[in-house]
Amino acid sequence: MVEDVTLSQIDDQTYLKNQQYRRADRLNARTSLHVRFGKQDRNWFRFLLDTIPMRGGEAVLDIGCGAGRFWLENWALLPRNIHILLADLSAGMVGDARAALVDDERFAFLEADAQSIPLKSGSMDGILANHMLYHVPDIHLAVREFRRILTPGGWLCTATNGAGHMKELHDFIGMHLPDSYPLAKGSERFTLENAMGYLSPVFETVEIHPFPNQLWVTETDALMEYLRSTWMMEAVPEEKMQKLENEIEGIIRSKGGFSISTLGGVILSR
Repeated sequence: MVEDVTLSQIDDQTYLKNQQYRRADRLNARTSLHVRFGKQDRNWFRFLLDTIPMRGGEAVLDIGCGAGRFWLENWALLPRNIHILLADLSAGMVGDARAALVDDERFAFLEADAQSIPLKSGSMDGILANHMLYHVPDIHLAVREFRRILTPGGWLCTATNGAGHMKELHDFIGMHLPDSYPLAKGSERFTLENAMGYLSPVFETVEIHPFPNQLWVTETDALMEYLRSTWMMEAVPEEKMQKLENEIEGIIRSKGGFSISTLGGVILSR
């Protein structure tokens, strides 16, 4: 029996480690929807790589690395002379990343909490925190910890979503499952709109680089897999999920696809 899911689970580290991010399958379902059905010429992973000021020779920490998919997607474009430490709160995620990248000597692996990173002060030239800060219980503490381990002149690249992200899908869920927790609530703790309040007190310069996109989802199974992967939908009874699936299938059959506007972005701090 699935336990009741509450909004507090967005930053419940026990739940995140042992259920939501125990392994990479749920994260992969959400990521794949954006990669497969986005209309931008560049997908999110390439946009992120193009925005990060990584030129070679650096020591870079990827905190909340997941299964390392960002690095796998961009593997052929990475500098050869770089040292990348992949870290995640979830031992399962670190294991998946290690299995994928262990043969590449540029990568090392670490199980770590963003609020207390077991690294020396000034030991990293850059930090990537990709869609993970809204999961951290004390975001201010994590940002100060990032600053501590950066070298003078080092950079922090955080990524998150902005207002209106996946609005059409949120509205659709709200119409058909009004008693369920809205999908939009998950990342409101750290967004493109409020990120400056967390970062500007700690870093000298903060720049926001938005990444708007449009998804045209033509497969019901892919969209349902996305929905089933979210913590907000875990407590929805199966009969309601089946009705939702039928509604989505009807839209895709009649229109050819389900249109979803997205807004992600990178906040680059130095």
